[in-house]
Amino acid sequence: MENISAVIITHNEAKNIRRCLESLTWLPEVFVIDSGSTDSTRDIARCFANVKIVPTHWQGYAKTKMLGVEKAQHEWILWVDADEVISEQMRTEIQNLPAESTNIAAYAFPRRTYFLGKWIRHGGWYPDYCTRLFHRQRAKIADIEVHEFVETKAEYSTKKLSNAIEHFSFPTVDSYFDKNRRYAWQSSLRLVKKPRVVRLVQMFFHPPFTFVRSYFFRLGFLDGIRGFVVAMGSCFFSFMKWSYAYFETPTRSNEAERNIKSKT
Repeated sequence: MENISAVIITHNEAKNIRRCLESLTWLPEVFVIDSGSTDSTRDIARCFANVKIVPTHWQGYAKTKMLGVEKAQHEWILWVDADEVISEQMRTEIQNLPAESTNIAAYAFPRRTYFLGKWIRHGGWYPDYCTRLFHRQRAKIADIEVHEFVETKAEYSTKKLSNAIEHFSFPTVDSYFDKNRRYAWQSSLRLVKKPRVVRLVQMFFHPPFTFVRSYFFRLGFLDGIRGFVVAMGSCFFSFMKWSYAYFETPTRSNEAERNIKSKT
């Protein structure tokens, strides 16, 4: 499979975007959907012959990505985040896929995250399958606030591939917890309609369960101290999400919109 259009959304991604685009030079076109970057993100993107920059205002994760999907010349879409890299092995696996497959709508890849100097292999962070390559007539990006995903039509299937996307999302502990806080706010907006007593119970019991699941059930302890930090971050995310849902209301969604734009 060669005729693929890649879509990347950016906002001040100068630290990541070159590494990402260098891994996509084999594709005929890459759309960088940029939401008002004030750093050198666009200048770096212009250095790549196959890149098309689409300036826009922030419309949420899914809707902003869909701008690139709609402009693409090819039916198969590769969604890549700016802090991710397509490895040589993954490239080869994609190129060897059949160009036409009547029953497959999408392909899912494992994702491997580099965190505090090491690859994380447990705690729910690996294999962490993500559906990223999809046929736009058979699947779409679900329009939700955060943690969007590819949704396929019922009559089609998704196939798992073996080579992993390389993810360089959190260079520091601070960036990890800050992103969890911002994502927790955005996620909480979907929870405020739940009964207040349910939100209170979840605030007490879901965070510790999340830690135990990540650190023990999903073997996070095998990643050493980094696995502990990952589990604590998951616990923190859960606590903040349910705390926001309990104490706050959707009336502050505009503030969340401004905060979530600082994505890295």
